[in-house]
Order: sequence, then C-alpha cells, then structure tokens
Amino acid sequence: MEDILVNKPDFTVFVPRQPEDPALRDPGMTGDTFNDHFHVIRNPADGLLYAFWTQASREMDIDQHVAFSKSGDGGHTWTEPAVIAGSRDKRHPGLLASFQQPMLSRSGRLYCLWNQQVTNDWALCGAMVGAYSDDNGDTWSAPRRVPFPERMDADPADPLVPPSWCNWQRPLRLGEGGKFLVGCSRHGKAPYDEKSGPKVEFWQFENIDDDPEFVAAHADATMKVHVEVTELMGSETYLYFSTSGKEENVIARVDPRTKTRAGDDVKVALDTTRLHFFDKDTEETIMNR
Repeated sequence: MEDILVNKPDFTVFVPRQPEDPALRDPGMTGDTFNDHFHVIRNPADGLLYAFWTQASREMDIDQHVAFSKSGDGGHTWTEPAVIAGSRDKRHPGLLASFQQPMLSRSGRLYCLWNQQVTNDWALCGAMVGAYSDDNGDTWSAPRRVPFPERMDADPADPLVPPSWCNWQRPLRLGEGGKFLVGCSRHGKAPYDEKSGPKVEFWQFENIDDDPEFVAAHADATMKVHVEVTELMGSETYLYFSTSGKEENVIARVDPRTKTRAGDDVKVALDTTRLHFFDKDTEETIMNR
C-alpha cells in the first residue's frame, strides 16, 4: 500500500490483503504478497481487459499460483482475483504454477498456458499446461498438458525431469501471418558450457486461432487431409480437401479467421454428435445425431 501511495498509479488491479509481516499472515487465506509476471491484454471486440499474473506469499513459495482478474470499465475497477492454476493458500500446498502466457484467439477464446511443476526438482523445471475460457474468464476448462518443443542440450539429462524454462513476457502477434510469438528463457548447462546459465529461444504458436483443443478432444474422429482450395464466404470459410480412401473432395465449413491455406496438410476432427446420414440413391435422411 505504501508503494501505491508513493507512485500514484493511474489504475490499480489488486492490493494484497495479507499483512506485509510474514508472522501475521493467515495460512488459510490466499497467498498474495508476492505479485510478478504481470500481463494485461485487451479484447478488441468489447474492450474488456484481462489481467494475469504469478502470485504467492513469497517467490517460489508452496502457494505459488496463476491469478486472473478482468475489468469492464477500462481498468477503473477489477473483479476479485481468481486462481487459474496452482495452490491458493499454504493450508493446501501443491506444486507450483508460474510464468503464465495469456493469448486471445481470433474467435474470442481466451487461453492461458503456464509452467506447471510436476516433480520436486527446481521450480523452473515444469511441464507446459494450459486452459481456455469461452466466457471471458468466468469459467475455465480443465487443464491440459501441451506438448513441449524439442529438448535443448542444456535441459536436464534425465528425460523424466521436465525442461527448465521461464517466459517473462506475454506472447504477441509478431510471428508469421500474425501468429503469437514469445521469447523463452531456458536454464541449464550444455556439455560445451563452462558453467550453467540461461539461453533464449523463440516460440511461435501455430494454431491458437484454430481452437486446437477441439481436435485433441475428438482424437477418435480425426483425419489428416491436404487442403486443395479455400473459399472465404464472409461469415465462414470453406476448405476443400482430399484424404485417403475418397476420390472426391471433402468440404469443411470453418471459422473465417482460420490461417489454413491451400496446399497445407492439416488434421481435422469431426463432431460426431452432429452427423447426418442420407441414402445415396433417394437422398432421403436415414439418421440424424
């Protein structure tokens, strides 16, 4: 609070409720005196502001988690912070969740990826885990592990120990075709290094705008296809693609903001709850589901 009075910020997202003195803190309350890796993104469709940050009683404490809040009035007031991942308080300690990476897809889906500690190794050694929200952060999907890029030669030698990584900045649309791009700090010691230290690599998220979790959720109804033609119809785009076992093109109706282009080889999934079957001779409906 003293910093706020001195700095006089234009907007205040959150003020810690726990006392500054560790001896006076309530272990049953949310650990909130450490707040770092603060990211704010704006939804251009409605002007909503979303704030994500890493929060804990102190850095790397047992209650380190990813917090989320939003504002509908340009940042003047903010919702009560919600915990997306990690342990809320010290009475319910868990593995650390840190270094969140928020992204807003072109369809309006809000994504958050983070470093999830999965072993008792160094806190920076974690899996990449993510969740998404279709209601502006009011509710979030169950967390899902995201396949990690190739291991570096400076990563732990034990393949069961996740890589050590930390993203300080949030992903921005600086990649090819407006794709999200982010710099990542990787920590470790390669065989040719004199000592352990950080290295930087850049990640480009290829399919955030194509809602990739739909394909993952329908793994039993996916197929690999080659896109022959794309046709923008205004409110939707038609993809004409070929696949093995079928001579004629298959047509898929997708979001008009898809980045898929003619010549791409992609994986598509069928929503098996919305299949319609017709008699090929009479063209009459056999079954809807």
